[in-house]
Amino acid sequence: MRGWDANGFWGPVSAAFVTLLDSSTLTGTVVVSGTTTPLSGVKITADSGALHYETQTDPSGRYALTLYAGTYTVTASLLGYTGSTAVVSTAIGQTTVQDFALERLPWGVLSLKVAELGTARPLTATIALEALGLTWVAAPTLTLELPTGAYTVTVTAEGYWPRAYPLTITAGAWVTRTFRLQPRPALLVLTVDHGLRPGSAAEAAMVAAIAAARRGHRVTVYERNAEAGGQVRIAAGVANRAELGDMIRNQLSECRRLGVTIRFGADLSAADVVALGADHVIVATGATPQRPWWVGGDATNVADVREVLEGGADPSGAGVVIDELGFHQATSVAEV
Repeated sequence: MRGWDANGFWGPVSAAFVTLLDSSTLTGTVVVSGTTTPLSGVKITADSGALHYETQTDPSGRYALTLYAGTYTVTASLLGYTGSTAVVSTAIGQTTVQDFALERLPWGVLSLKVAELGTARPLTATIALEALGLTWVAAPTLTLELPTGAYTVTVTAEGYWPRAYPLTITAGAWVTRTFRLQPRPALLVLTVDHGLRPGSAAEAAMVAAIAAARRGHRVTVYERNAEAGGQVRIAAGVANRAELGDMIRNQLSECRRLGVTIRFGADLSAADVVALGADHVIVATGATPQRPWWVGGDATNVADVREVLEGGADPSGAGVVIDELGFHQATSVAEV
């Protein structure tokens, strides 16, 4: 067998691969029943029981689906209109046409605005009709045409408590509502360490931030160091303790998921904290290692764990590591 190779040269080839696709095309137009007015944004689904496809109509009311040949239940649905269903069979390499005409349901208009409770400050928020699986954005106003009926509207905005509002839409009515959201309390978490051990309070600050964010607070962490982790990061710097770095990565990931803001390299004064205007402040102070009672105040040949791991102390010659905890600190120092 001869043919063109991948470099464009003619010659013998060892094998040829042919892909056969049993695909077909389903297309059609959706209009308002009794008219030629096209409907855009209509959800079209095709379901065979084993396969499922979805698309929407374009501004001209047309849709197209490429799907495996077979028999499908095809549904056209749009808020405010009766749905329509047809059973359609498609053939390999063929185009099948299935049009739909949807009947308009009795409807009314909801005109809404979202504002902050107490100040009336306009807000951008997400508006959801969860029972219908539909969402919109109000910035800060939104007008919707809805079928008649009773609804629960859920309003959410970043930094605010969500609220659910019941309302009823009647035929031909224009309903006006202002949805007011209460701000979540702002929480400020600081790592200060009294200037003694920058970053040693980082773990406590991160844990506090995560716990507060899970309770609905808007949290900002001001971290004195240029990176997260504090003493855990220092411990993870020892080769055989590298897995401790997973704790830092997990905390940072959870902070991102919860929307916690972290500002690194921030050394705030008391005046800076007051100016930020937080509702609540948590100060993570850290700790300073306490020298054992048997070490003289002027002893220069005794170093604590952190001094060794950070490189502040560089012991040489024969040394003794005293383990008063029975944990990784002593073995980490010995490895260094």
